[in-house]
Amino acid sequence: MAPNPRVTKAFRAMKAIGIAEEKVKPVLKKLLKLYEKNWELIEEENYRVLADAIFDEDDTKECEKNPNGGNVCAVSCFVLVFCILALVLYCLSLLMCHLPI
Repeated sequence: MAPNPRVTKAFRAMKAIGIAEEKVKPVLKKLLKLYEKNWELIEEENYRVLADAIFDEDDTKECEKNPNGGNVCAVSCFVLVFCILALVLYCLSLLMCHLPI
């Protein structure tokens, strides 16, 4: 039987950003089950939801391997949220500077 062309396209899209097929397959299966085989949700934005799910799984596995467990992951999540908030505030300040009074 010929492979599903949608699966092939998903593998190609992930390969283009450096993600191996071995990582893609289990995550793609989970997403297809989660989205009840709704490919449109997976294919949107050049398979962004698939890539995000793969990166999230990698982060989760890394946290599980860490002997300090959630402490390191919680700190890194806090730092990430803080950086995003700082970026948003910076962008807002730039917008405010350019608004007419």
